[in-house]
Amino acid sequence: MKSRLAHLPETAQQQLEVAALLGDGSTLAMLRNVSGRSLEEINQDLDQLANADVLHLLKDGTHFKHDLIREVILEHIRPARKQILHLRAARALKPNQAGIHALASVNAWEESDTPKMLLSFLETGKQHSIRGDLPAALEWFAHADKNSRNANERLQALTERASALERYGRHEAALDTLSRVAILEGSVTDPVLRSGAWLAKANLLALKMHRLEEAQILVTQAFTTLEGLSYSAAQLARSDALNIQGTIYRLEKKYPEAATAFEDSLAIRQALEEDVKAATTMMNLAMTYTQVDDPRTEEKFLEALSILTRLGDENGIARIQNNLGMYYTRQARFEEALKAYQETLALSQILLDPWAEARAYQNIGATYFYCSEFDLAQRNYRLALEKANSFRDFENQLLALLNLLEVSQILKSDSTDWLAQIKPFAANNSFSAYHTEINNYLSQQGVIS
Repeated sequence: MKSRLAHLPETAQQQLEVAALLGDGSTLAMLRNVSGRSLEEINQDLDQLANADVLHLLKDGTHFKHDLIREVILEHIRPARKQILHLRAARALKPNQAGIHALASVNAWEESDTPKMLLSFLETGKQHSIRGDLPAALEWFAHADKNSRNANERLQALTERASALERYGRHEAALDTLSRVAILEGSVTDPVLRSGAWLAKANLLALKMHRLEEAQILVTQAFTTLEGLSYSAAQLARSDALNIQGTIYRLEKKYPEAATAFEDSLAIRQALEEDVKAATTMMNLAMTYTQVDDPRTEEKFLEALSILTRLGDENGIARIQNNLGMYYTRQARFEEALKAYQETLALSQILLDPWAEARAYQNIGATYFYCSEFDLAQRNYRLALEKANSFRDFENQLLALLNLLEVSQILKSDSTDWLAQIKPFAANNSFSAYHTEINNYLSQQGVIS
């Protein structure tokens, strides 16, 4: 293959190396920025490469005739030149395109390169998180953490890591990461970064652990810190604070206040064209509307679902389908609820998200329960318990056991085993402090006095 290309002018061979490094779909602007050559020179090189039937410029950018050609070219680029080309690419491309090039050129960075390179690691990590690959996302956040130079940069990397873990139901790991964030807070000068760390923890405390007072303190701190700041990053952080404030109000059953907070958050996110965040707020708003039978509920769910489907955010789609199922259940539209929950289950299995998978089984079981199909309900509750046991998901374990206890009493089957398994959970004071209603239920069942 190398001998086949040897007759080409040196400039064309160099352009081929740049195209190989960037991959199919490289535009003229990308080739110019990385190669440093003029558009006229690049066009001449591309004509020669096209005549040699190795590389063609199509409407969406360059494309190699065969993948093998690109592999051979990459293999024969001198290591020093390859690192230089990667550095040029990392400097030239947008952060969400530059991650792999930034990583490949890490030893060639200059001091001034570091902020953009770290941003490219974070953006690449967030892309993997959206696409359902949590391990890859965590790896990119680790690259950002490792190469951070100060507390501000390290805090940003850890906060993004915690948010990804929370998104995939890894709540204890997220809290552990946020405890490392707390150590850095005193050294962090950027008000947006400090607020972001507080809000990440507040969201976890409120939504997953029901520690609303602690969450509210953190949200109030964020509002105070962001007061008077009008630049985009501060406005986006304010939208995050409003979103979590809405969540706290919703959990406190203050639905009008929750709706106002979510609507204010949504307006900011839409103005800043933050589509993923806007879709999340739409979902939260729809969940609030559900509680007051607002006719706009389904419309908001479907609008958010449409956005995330367009973006390919499978994790977000799974969450919306789950909450859409809850809405359909409330409307006694059980067939539609089952379909939504089954979509959630399928996606959670693809995404390897055991927390979401366990919760999907719970909701499928509950839907069958409402339809008086108690054998099917029991079967799905057992699957939920099995999945929750596999990764020690405390909340889903207890919820599945309570559901199995209830359905066994209806079926008049022996419930001794379920009661015995529930008792150790009743002794966990931290859990009962967050879930007094469940604790009361255990008391009514005679599990605790």
